[in-house]
Amino acid sequence: MATAVPIDPAGCRGRHGRRGGAPVDTTETIVEGSVWLAGTLTILGVGLLLGLLGAFLVQRTLFTLWRSDTSAALLDRPRWQGRVVGALFGALVAVPFTPLEDPAAARTVHLLELLLVAGVAALLINVLNGVVEGRLRIERDLRDPHSRRRVTQLRLLRRVAIMGVVVLAASVTLLTFPAVRAVGASLLASAGLAGIIAGIAAQGLLRNVFAGIQIAFSEPLTINDDVVIEGEWGTVEEITLTHVVVRIWDWRRLVLPTSYFLETPFQNWTKNEARLIGSVHLRLDHRVPMDELRAVVKELAAASRHHDGDVVVAQVVESHDRTMEVRVLASAPDAPSSWDLRCEIREGVLVWLAQQHPYALPTLRMVEGVTPPPPARGDAAGSVAEPARPISDWDRERPG
Repeated sequence: MATAVPIDPAGCRGRHGRRGGAPVDTTETIVEGSVWLAGTLTILGVGLLLGLLGAFLVQRTLFTLWRSDTSAALLDRPRWQGRVVGALFGALVAVPFTPLEDPAAARTVHLLELLLVAGVAALLINVLNGVVEGRLRIERDLRDPHSRRRVTQLRLLRRVAIMGVVVLAASVTLLTFPAVRAVGASLLASAGLAGIIAGIAAQGLLRNVFAGIQIAFSEPLTINDDVVIEGEWGTVEEITLTHVVVRIWDWRRLVLPTSYFLETPFQNWTKNEARLIGSVHLRLDHRVPMDELRAVVKELAAASRHHDGDVVVAQVVESHDRTMEVRVLASAPDAPSSWDLRCEIREGVLVWLAQQHPYALPTLRMVEGVTPPPPARGDAAGSVAEPARPISDWDRERPG
């Protein structure tokens, strides 16, 4: 009599998962996979929501406890970046509670770490921008040299800080990869960083960067300074770590590397204060009534909105054979006002002279009846004699 032998169900499966030649029912496998995926996504989703809720509560608490213009600029701008960072942190904390196993769990943690580093970097950059812009709203009076100095320092230091955040984020990102961890560690090591800087400090880019940092603290020029560079007068419009933009009076832009201002002399008309003394030079006849001219100059300066009510002077500074040179000095609150004031005084004085004392304008006098001298000995026959030259009153009245 034959003996019944138990059959292993697994042993009846062929190479392709068949049992007795019939396909295996995959419903159970699909259900298990769906449950596993749903559980993983649910746990990660709960972590995201809890992190987002935590970031929202922290922001609301800070808004409630810290009510000011600075807090609004600091907390309102990076609002979404902070919530994203909170959500990523919550998902990262929830990974150990998911049914994920290595290597899937390790890859998920690595991805969330990379996203978290990028989110934190974006959050820090937005916080820096919020702090600086909130301070710049206070420093609105760019005519004040102290305000211009603070604005220049804030803008340059913001660029330096942003550069540092980017370098730090890149280094931390490299540290998350085992293959390139040594590269990231070398970037963070002070000795390695010092070696890199020492090796390339002579290059043009970093030389200008270092010059920009030095300008921020030594302050040879600041935003909105009136300067004369390469024979051009203009206003400093922008200062970066690598270059300076000067707006020329005719709306052109002169772009110069920051190292230029540490190596080349230039004029800064508003280094300590914006007030300037402008000069007007006039070539007039010797018979001009100086007392009346001084009175007219004072009236013109007093009537001008560009005059600050301080300096008004008219003096004869030079005497020539046909004319004398009169210099008018007048003070103004800034360089553009000084230019307009000089033009107004020059125009007013010339109009007054033309109407009241036309003889005081430069005059060319010719003496009638004076014949040219004979040609010198040795001149060729038939040479053309020199024409009569204009002579001054002094020539006419000179004896002999």
